Amino acid sequence: MKFRAMILILISSTAFAAAENVTQQKPGPIPAPVSTATLPSAPRLSLSLKSYFYEMQGKRWALNNMYGFEDGSFAMQLLTATYALTPTLSVVAMGSYNRTYLETVFKGGGFNDTINGLSDTKLLLRQPVLYGAGHLALVEGGLSLPTGSIDVPNPRKLGTRLGYNLQLGSGTLDPMVAATYTYSHTAFTHGARAQATFRLADNKHNYHFGHEYVGTAWTDYRLLGSYLVPSLKFNVKSKRAIDGVDPAIGRAAPIEFYYHPQTNWDLTLLTKSTIPLGLAGASVAIEAGLPLLQDTINDARYHIDTEFYGSAGIQVAM
Repeated sequence: MKFRAMILILISSTAFAAAENVTQQKPGPIPAPVSTATLPSAPRLSLSLKSYFYEMQGKRWALNNMYGFEDGSFAMQLLTATYALTPTLSVVAMGSYNRTYLETVFKGGGFNDTINGLSDTKLLLRQPVLYGAGHLALVEGGLSLPTGSIDVPNPRKLGTRLGYNLQLGSGTLDPMVAATYTYSHTAFTHGARAQATFRLADNKHNYHFGHEYVGTAWTDYRLLGSYLVPSLKFNVKSKRAIDGVDPAIGRAAPIEFYYHPQTNWDLTLLTKSTIPLGLAGASVAIEAGLPLLQDTINDARYHIDTEFYGSAGIQVAM
């Protein structure tokens, strides 16, 4: 049952590299790799539907005050299905419907954009490699499928498209790898996750995004069991430069930052709650977070703050 609960915690960890410090208690020994003979079975099928909302605010204009961003928001409806092929090997499919709102400003004017639609779909295999004495390690590998549109038009100029960051997908089939580790003892869970997406070929518009690397580390404290769990989480995301040019977007000074690496990081205080419903392994999960520190490192030097975020969802395990 303990392994079942730990797997459920990590069911949708790949969505935003979300998989949840050193303490006075000495950790136990690192266990040997598990085998199907000793590993308790996970749920055969788990379904999760979660809604996320991020409120954003531009804080720093681009270099030379050429342009900046003001209000923004991002909403996502994420559906995750996890199916256990064997007691240790699972297949995970994640699809989302996203809504992005962003206000762009420049000297003498500005405009806003709202984009809705399906994003790229993730299809992964997940395998536990360590289990025991409070330790759990998972590895994942798979593909990002190009289900998100890269044809979102620019309503202000006929025959052109919105900038790369406002397109819904990548347009490319991209391999992904990830690893997650957690250690639980007393009321604490400490964890870390690393994920990489590799962009290897151009899409139909003659470009591809750069490789993307995501890292997360966190500490949870079960103040009232699963009902009230304060947490501190550090996130970092690095994107390499775009390769190629979409002729319907072009390459000009305001979008030159796409052709340079960018790194975002934040340290966030959050509270989580998971409430069992008592039927069919169902539970409700609620989460709210407030970034304490954050920044963006890019060639244009602009920065957009995440002011807060929240999520709510339901999960069923069978």
